[in-house]
Amino acid sequence: MKATIREACLADAEELVSIQISCWKTAYQGLVDSSILDGIDETLWLERRLVFLKREDCVRKVACLNGRIVGFCDGGPSRETRFSDAGEVFSLYVRSGEQGSGLGGVLFRTVCEELKRKGFPRLMVKTLLSNSKSRRFYEKMGAVFSGESFFEMGGKRFLEAVYLIS
Repeated sequence: MKATIREACLADAEELVSIQISCWKTAYQGLVDSSILDGIDETLWLERRLVFLKREDCVRKVACLNGRIVGFCDGGPSRETRFSDAGEVFSLYVRSGEQGSGLGGVLFRTVCEELKRKGFPRLMVKTLLSNSKSRRFYEKMGAVFSGESFFEMGGKRFLEAVYLIS
C-alpha cells in the first residue's frame, strides 16, 4: 500500500516523539552511551515537539500507512550562523519496520522541495559522524559532506557530519 504524506499537526506530537525516541535507541545503540539513550526525557521531548509544531517558519511532514504514522521529516531556517542563508532538515525518522521501503527518501525530498519553495537557496542536514547508515542515506539523496559540527547531550559532546544540498 502507498503511504500518504501530509502536514504534521499538534495531535501527532506524542506519536512523533515515540517514533523519534525509538529510532534514537535503535540507530544510536553502540554509538551513544546507553545511559544517555535510557535517560531520554520523553516529557521534555514532547514539550519541545509541541513548541516546534506551532512554529510558522517550519515544514513538517508525516508519512501514514493505513492511517498510522510511520515516519516524519521536518525542517526550517538553519540553526547554524555559518549557514544563515540555508534551510535545514532538522529530523527524519522512520519506524524500523518501514526503513528501507523508500519512505525516508520520499519524506526527505518532500521537505527539501518545500524548503526550497520557501526561498532557501541551499539546504543543510546533520547526522552523527559515526552513523554510517545515515551518512550513506544522505549521500544517496545528493547531499555533499561539507564539514563537522558538534552537539552536547547528557554532558557529552558528539561530532556530527554536516551535509549541504544545492
